Amino acid sequence: AATTALASLHDRMPVMLAPDLESAWLACDTTPRAALDILRPFEDTVAMAVGPAVNDARYDGSACLDPAPAPDPTLF
Repeated sequence: AATTALASLHDRMPVMLAPDLESAWLACDTTPRAALDILRPFEDTVAMAVGPAVNDARYDGSACLDPAPAPDPTLF
């Protein structure tokens, strides 16, 4: 389930594992119950408007994290 900060964007979010839990997540002998216990929401997520670089799936550069430009001023 999505965190409160992201729920307005989508009801789900990707799994983000702490580095110390990666080996347990990937281990073949981890029980389903233990695997579910690893899945906890990452509460330090935030939503922010970003620029148009994220619209190109072929691009994976740092510009994807640039803030969105200010909207064009209009009369209406």
